[in-house]
Amino acid sequence: MDAIDPRISSRLRIAGNFATPGQVPVSPDLPVFPSLNDTAALGDLPVFVLNETDLNAFMEKMRSLKQDALRQRALRGGSGTRPAGDKERDRQGPLDVKAHGYYEGDKLVPVREIRVFEIGNYRKRAYNTFAGGWPDNSLRMDNARVGKHYRVKVTWESGATQERDVTMDSASGTSVDVWRY
Repeated sequence: MDAIDPRISSRLRIAGNFATPGQVPVSPDLPVFPSLNDTAALGDLPVFVLNETDLNAFMEKMRSLKQDALRQRALRGGSGTRPAGDKERDRQGPLDVKAHGYYEGDKLVPVREIRVFEIGNYRKRAYNTFAGGWPDNSLRMDNARVGKHYRVKVTWESGATQERDVTMDSASGTSVDVWRY
């Protein structure tokens, strides 16, 4: 406790040297102003000019610090790129969607489009539009993340659509069949 008291008292002494009675404490370099809103009393702020030698010395120091950090990371076994056996990559797998055509009376209505996207992250998506009259079509979304939820939307030639939410179950892959009902 005695070691803390001298530090506190010295800090209070330093703060007291910069304070002016009844006003905001200021640095001795700056003029005193009555309120924080009155900044016109500050005048022109000082401009710090670095010459080329100082700038080059600063850049060289930053380069050496970066190289030291990279060297330390390499010694710990880390690298700047992800290794092939990365946990994130181990937790990804294919999401296979198979959409089936249906009959309206005696006429086959084929699948026109399949869209798959991660719920909450539309950037992670896959889609395909099918031309022709194939009754069944499929889409494979590689690198779907395990545990994430995906929305599958199938559109048939008649304009009918169906959406289904799917959870990616395992890294070995998840399959989904979509039928019109």
